[in-house]
Amino acid sequence: MALIEKMPEFSTAQKELNRISKIHENILDKLAKEFHLKVEKFQKNRNPILKKELVILQARAHAYQKTAADDLTKMQNKLLNPIYTKIDKAIHKVIDKDKNIMRVDDCSPGKGVIVNKGEDITEAVKRELGILLTNN
Repeated sequence: MALIEKMPEFSTAQKELNRISKIHENILDKLAKEFHLKVEKFQKNRNPILKKELVILQARAHAYQKTAADDLTKMQNKLLNPIYTKIDKAIHKVIDKDKNIMRVDDCSPGKGVIVNKGEDITEAVKRELGILLTNN
């Protein structure tokens, strides 16, 4: 995360994910408002047609929640995987330059275990990526 958060691509990806998330939230809010209005109508008038509409609307909302979650996951993968790949390539370059570094595990998304026999390679990877060096 120390590397990812410093990359300009990450900030761009976060903004896009937030934008898409907000769109989905707005649609779900509209469905919820529509549902609550129909509930109020149904409570006043126990019409069986309104009851069916409520069931259908509730099913639509649940289906849309799944669609929204799937969409966000796909977009997250699309936006973040290139960042992970870029970091992985930089790590390989640093490792190739210093034969004292031993890579123990893959740096694919969700893994990221790197053990070396010497110093922490984070700063070297930052330099390879062109990330400004800071104490953070």
